[in-house]
Amino acid sequence: MREMQRDLTIIGGGPAGLAAAIKAWKLGIESITLIDESERLGGVLPQCIHTGFGLHYFGEDLTGPEFAARLIGRLKETDVEVLGGAYAAEINVKPDSFKEVYGYRYGEAFKIKSKAIIYAAGCRERTRFE
Repeated sequence: MREMQRDLTIIGGGPAGLAAAIKAWKLGIESITLIDESERLGGVLPQCIHTGFGLHYFGEDLTGPEFAARLIGRLKETDVEVLGGAYAAEINVKPDSFKEVYGYRYGEAFKIKSKAIIYAAGCRERTRFE
């Protein structure tokens, strides 16, 4: 099992997870890992062809794909580690201790010990058996 230790682990690569990763990096959090089940970041944004995204964040009226591309572009300017194709199978939160995310990626198990976890997996998370 691959073991990692991070300051922050973010579960979910949609708009909330991307924005959280970017903001955390800007605030100086040093070791950040973002995990998402898809190899392609953006969540449902690429399916949202209507405008209305980005007004608050970028001050522009963008479609979902445009907004996703901008967020991904900003993320690439950081040193946030992205694990695409990764699933979080279990989260253990222990008071006054590290939080643990157990998961797998390409059939290989991993464990991430973090000071904090942000769960941003979207509005409908599926189990690994669906």
